[in-house]
Amino acid sequence: MRQKFRQNCSKILLAFTACFILFFGDVGCNSHKKAVISDKCNYDKVLLHGPLVNLEAKDWFLVRYDEYDIDNKRLVKEKAEIDFVFLGDSLTYRWNLDSHFADHSWRMVNRGVPGDTSWNMISRFEIDVVQLHPKSYHLWVGINDLFKFEEDIDRRWPEVVENVRKMVHVCQGNGMKPIIASVLPINKKVKVWDNVSGRSPLDNAIPKVNEELKKVAAQVGALYIDYYSAMVDESGYKLRSDLTKDGVHLNENGYRLLTDIFCEALKLKKSER
Repeated sequence: MRQKFRQNCSKILLAFTACFILFFGDVGCNSHKKAVISDKCNYDKVLLHGPLVNLEAKDWFLVRYDEYDIDNKRLVKEKAEIDFVFLGDSLTYRWNLDSHFADHSWRMVNRGVPGDTSWNMISRFEIDVVQLHPKSYHLWVGINDLFKFEEDIDRRWPEVVENVRKMVHVCQGNGMKPIIASVLPINKKVKVWDNVSGRSPLDNAIPKVNEELKKVAAQVGALYIDYYSAMVDESGYKLRSDLTKDGVHLNENGYRLLTDIFCEALKLKKSER
């Protein structure tokens, strides 16, 4: 009886050890590996990570999800016809495209990475958008850049616009139609401007970024979607409290409105042709 008990304990211990090595060993390996998807892509610019990430880290993690590499490889191999690729940060990542666009036959691919900035999106633009060759792609970027700029925000906010311009330029002439989304307002105090009453430099910068993004869209023939105007409250600069869970990220009401605005913008664009 004792021998059988020991054997069972040994099996459990071995199984636990194997799982521990497989799981945590993978975390260590994935931090420096490269994806192999397409010979045409430059993966040296792209950082990958394992399954464990700290979403609360002070410095937003600047990496892609490994599962995107796996899915990209599958889509390229299948030569999948993709209607939209959504490139963005946590706002995009949390947008459940399959659920919110269930009434449409569009094939949509979500490539949102929480904490991502426009610089990181440039680094992964080729492998997460270009090689998938969607009919259209939705660029939604900016808020994390503005958070990181802090006291330099008045000088550096044009970087967001320039980086969007660079990404759109890559795809010009190849049949992929760009959609440029406005940066959303926020409804919370940011530590660096905690002592500012009323509009902070961040609140003032967001409309400036959006105005310039709208100009970029007009210059390159892209569709500009103004989410900001529909989601700002009576103050004229804060995110509506009924649309957010924490003053930055959207709740289900926010994503429903977001989806409606997206669909209406496409209808309007189609009717103008």
